[in-house]
Amino acid sequence: MAKSLILHRLWVFGWLFLGSASWSLAKNPSKKALLITIAHYADKNWAPLNADRDRLVLTETLQRQEFVSILTCINAQATRKGITQSLQQLYNQAQPGDKLVIHYSGHGCQLKDDTGDEADGKDECLVPYDAPKRFDASYSGMLHLRDDELGTWLDRLREKVGSSGQVVLFLDSCHSGTASRGESQVRGESGMTSDFLSTENGSGLFESRSGRGLGKLVFISGAKSTQPNYETKDDEGKKIGSLSYAISKAFEQLEKGTVYRVFFEVISTIMAQKAPGQTPQLEGDSEELVLGGMGVTRPTFYSITGFVDQFRTQVTVAAGTLSGLFKGAKVRLRSVDSPRGDDDLEGEVIESSAFQSKVRLKQPLPTSSMDFYKVYEYSKALDNWQLFLKTKLSENRQRTLYQRLEHNKALVWVSDSAEVLVKEQRDTLFIIHQQDAEVWQKLPLNDQWVYKTEEALQNYIQAKLLRELTLQSSNSFQAKLELVPVRLEKDEKGNYKVVEKRTASGGYPIFSTQDQGWLSITNTGKTAFYFNLIDIEPQGKTSVLLPGKGWGKEGLYLKPQQTLHYPIETISPPYGIEMYKLLMASQPFDLRMAVLNRGNIPEQESDHPYQKLFRSNFRGSKPDEMSLDQLGTASFVFEIIPARKK
Repeated sequence: MAKSLILHRLWVFGWLFLGSASWSLAKNPSKKALLITIAHYADKNWAPLNADRDRLVLTETLQRQEFVSILTCINAQATRKGITQSLQQLYNQAQPGDKLVIHYSGHGCQLKDDTGDEADGKDECLVPYDAPKRFDASYSGMLHLRDDELGTWLDRLREKVGSSGQVVLFLDSCHSGTASRGESQVRGESGMTSDFLSTENGSGLFESRSGRGLGKLVFISGAKSTQPNYETKDDEGKKIGSLSYAISKAFEQLEKGTVYRVFFEVISTIMAQKAPGQTPQLEGDSEELVLGGMGVTRPTFYSITGFVDQFRTQVTVAAGTLSGLFKGAKVRLRSVDSPRGDDDLEGEVIESSAFQSKVRLKQPLPTSSMDFYKVYEYSKALDNWQLFLKTKLSENRQRTLYQRLEHNKALVWVSDSAEVLVKEQRDTLFIIHQQDAEVWQKLPLNDQWVYKTEEALQNYIQAKLLRELTLQSSNSFQAKLELVPVRLEKDEKGNYKVVEKRTASGGYPIFSTQDQGWLSITNTGKTAFYFNLIDIEPQGKTSVLLPGKGWGKEGLYLKPQQTLHYPIETISPPYGIEMYKLLMASQPFDLRMAVLNRGNIPEQESDHPYQKLFRSNFRGSKPDEMSLDQLGTASFVFEIIPARKK
């Protein structure tokens, strides 16, 4: 049965109350949530999950978003009956205009359609605590929660909140029927035989009903119905649902005026870093403002929350790894009496958890008033620069590979919890991504194997670093990347023009090898910048798209509110999730040689921060901090698939 976890501060008749479920909720439109998280099941055939971590992180996230009610239905409470009672409790609390969030972390599965309303003959289901994993043909699904019933509950909630309200469903599970593989837990497995499993794209769960007076409905899931949904590790190394992590991080980065489509783009970028083997899905009213515009947006500065010592040389700050504030970051403390920063104090982050950091100051804070100073990050520390590697090789090959790579401090050799596994089988070397056990590369075991393995691992480290590189602040450059599937033609002057444009919906923008692309880069900020554009392929190979052949670095310059367009003539393999990374700077730069040589460039030719980044990556050393006053990044994620056979 659900229980109220916390109610945020409610101002009622001028008094401040800290509420619980027994208090009357505010009559004005507000934000309310239900978190359904199942870490272990009555049927022990279901694999345990790390859904308790999802709940802890999401609860803190929603508290920071000023939700007035957060109901929880966890583990043994989350039987089929318990889940429906929790939905009823949320319904009872809901008021016209409310913004409701329902989040599910647990297993999912597919059952044979029992009403004949599914085109693919399958019902997608949530798996309550008491639902069985294996069953015979006579089982009617009475302990599962089918998509039809969930849809009825969503419609009831939409009717209750009315046309000015919202119902948002986050689903951190899957229905693919894929069993656990690799070292990351899969959130779903079907009791059905493989010939019944869905082959449709999309989430497979979304069936929206339209009508006057209904609240807006938004549904975000962690994977297609045909894909497994893997757990990942957060920035503290703790296992968590990949979508739960991405949602929390996206809320911490929320900007004013963000619609769900843009919010989903942020989630997609994070998922591409943490769970590159799956495709999150967005369905419903994607152009609505996130939480109806009632969301708490990313602050321009961080607040001091406490003093660590009596001398005021260490303070705690209300931001952590989910806000991108990592150990080693440099910050400035600016007094409210000195808006120009004449009396700034400097400090360094020495500890960082999901939502809080500890800062050591170069000199004591002169006042005990925590509200007197605002905290700004000015130099970004890059935390995830190392690769955890495991090997299963013969003794001789193990020794040879270690001797070749022992100088590389970016490689951490481990016996478990590895990101990448290198193993041999007969005459082939396999490099495997451990999260989903997918073979990333296959190399022949010839006389070049150790050099090819070194090159492959360096590519992986470089791609990982670039995917996760996020340089954003209130003072940094702002840009938008967009790549649209099109058909191009040349005019009489030889210039490309778009003759057909295809819009995408659902998950990542999808391109087949029959498509062409139209790339737009827009400076959405107030400051001009120089830029390079990097292409990061699914297998980790990186290349510089811009500047291209014949371009000088002085030409890649974008003024405020200016847009540049570039035709992409061909879309080619490898298939999978690809990322374009825009690197921005206040000074011109050219990364073509640095990327081509994987950072192996002379020190005297690598004075630019981005060139230094690639050089440290090649040497396997920790990257320098990156100045947020001079640099910025933007990303665009898309999927490449084979062309359909005619």
